[in-house]
Amino acid sequence: MTNVDDYIMIQNLIPTPLCRSLIRESSLPESKWSKHSWYNYGRDDLHSMPEKELDIINSTGDQFKSLGNYLGTALQNYQKKYSIPSGLRHSVPINLKKESRYSLAFNSFCFSELGAEDNSTHLTFKDINDQRR
Repeated sequence: MTNVDDYIMIQNLIPTPLCRSLIRESSLPESKWSKHSWYNYGRDDLHSMPEKELDIINSTGDQFKSLGNYLGTALQNYQKKYSIPSGLRHSVPINLKKESRYSLAFNSFCFSELGAEDNSTHLTFKDINDQRR
């Protein structure tokens, strides 16, 4: 896999009626669209490059809840297909060329478990939380 396109995975998990509902809600006149911004934890502020950023709209709590399971499933499917097993030795060589090298990283959020059940790296967060009580 040598191109960014090689890592794109289309799953079509979100039902069409839910997609239509979210689009309809986001198209209402009272919807607040704004330029995308990034939060900098070190400076405790938002940063944006308005001339380069896309317009976005933040989801409501209910919208986020309605998408949560689908996003979790998409992430798990993607990780199964593309993740490097944690026990596999891997590295990135030093860039000795004059051209810039770009790295792509993914933030992932675990909802209830991490890893594959048949692997020693499997971790169920419910079990951890139960043990703390």
